[in-house]
Amino acid sequence: MKVLNKITCVIMAVLLSVPSQIRITNAEETEEITETYEETVSEEQNVTEEEEIPIEEVTETPEEDQESISEEETVTEESVEEEMVTEENVVEETVSENYEADTVTDSGFTYQLNDDNTAVITKYSGEAANLVIPDTYNGYVIVKIGNGAFRNTAIEKVTFPASLQEIGNNAFQSATKLTEINFTGTSLTGMGTRAFSDCTSLRKAILPEGLKDLGVGLEGGAWTLGQFINCTSLTEVYIPSTLGGYQYREANDRANGVFKGCTSLATVTFGEGIKEIGAGLFAGSSIKEISLPEGLERISNDAFAYSEITKVTFPSTLKEIGNKAFNTCRKLEEISFTGTSLTGMGTRAFSDCT
Repeated sequence: MKVLNKITCVIMAVLLSVPSQIRITNAEETEEITETYEETVSEEQNVTEEEEIPIEEVTETPEEDQESISEEETVTEESVEEEMVTEENVVEETVSENYEADTVTDSGFTYQLNDDNTAVITKYSGEAANLVIPDTYNGYVIVKIGNGAFRNTAIEKVTFPASLQEIGNNAFQSATKLTEINFTGTSLTGMGTRAFSDCTSLRKAILPEGLKDLGVGLEGGAWTLGQFINCTSLTEVYIPSTLGGYQYREANDRANGVFKGCTSLATVTFGEGIKEIGAGLFAGSSIKEISLPEGLERISNDAFAYSEITKVTFPSTLKEIGNKAFNTCRKLEEISFTGTSLTGMGTRAFSDCT
């Protein structure tokens, strides 16, 4: 019995000792695991902290770089803007310098100076009544009077230079005190639309030999005529032999000829050797009687259309009368072609002559 009790005690002691060892072991392992886990976490935190530093640095570096880049771009943009402003200033200064270099005002005349050493008078702001236009300005030859250059001025008489080749559109329009113009000795070949229109004091106009273009072919592409339209005091004109055969647009000009509205026109002298009365030359004019010179061969389209002519004498040399040449000349009383060389007459040459 005692032996059994001893065995039982031994067994109990063994049984009691094993779980205790296990628990101790587990506790130790748990502490070790805990310590290991804490060390691992600590190491991971350390690693994380060590890794986070470069991440923050990487994050900050682009921002700094971006600020730097932004500043550089701003500087560059400002530089570009400055360059653009500078370029614009240069362009403006260049344009200004070119304008100033090409246009000069002196003694009331404004000149446009050209590269070929010619000059155009573009404006007159003087107050001279008896005006002499110079041949040259500082070595530049004056070849043209520009569009509207003497419009509404108070000049009474004008002397043109020998070098003058062209008068622009409306050049002397409404110069109401101008009484006489004489182009003798000039090089004038072209005269623009309404060049002397509404010059109500103009009494005499002597056009030069060599003049051949009225409106057409001049700068600005003018088609209409009316060079002396509404010059109500104009009584006498000289037509050069070269003024004939110029182009003109019939539909627009047939009632708006060179002398339309010249209610006092009475005397027309033609240059020796003239072969043709130009298209629309006397269309709409108030001329009453006219004797066409010997040597004349053709009266062009609309030459006297819508005029107030009552009597016309044809030369023996006349060969052709153009379309509507005397259309709607309602005061025309009599025509005779006896002794002429007439071989052709255009459509409606004398239509509506009631």
